[in-house]
Amino acid sequence: MEITLEAPVTIFYNGTAWAFTQIVNVALWSKTEEELRGGLKEISTGAENAEAHHFFEWGFGAHHLWVHQRAGYKCRELLDNRVLIVKF
Repeated sequence: MEITLEAPVTIFYNGTAWAFTQIVNVALWSKTEEELRGGLKEISTGAENAEAHHFFEWGFGAHHLWVHQRAGYKCRELLDNRVLIVKF
């Protein structure tokens, strides 16, 4: 996997840095696309402190994961630049 940080993360709330760290850690530990998908699902729905999806939006292309930061906590609006891309 190739992980590229493309833009700075803006720390609007205390949980923003923790959420981004969770996403990066999942990407670093994943060896396959399936592990990456499973890890992201876990940090967004599985654990007690699973709030990464409230701070960031992500999706998958044919051979990559993209991550955008939300404009605010639980906000539908996204900031303009992608903050992270993971190629697999």
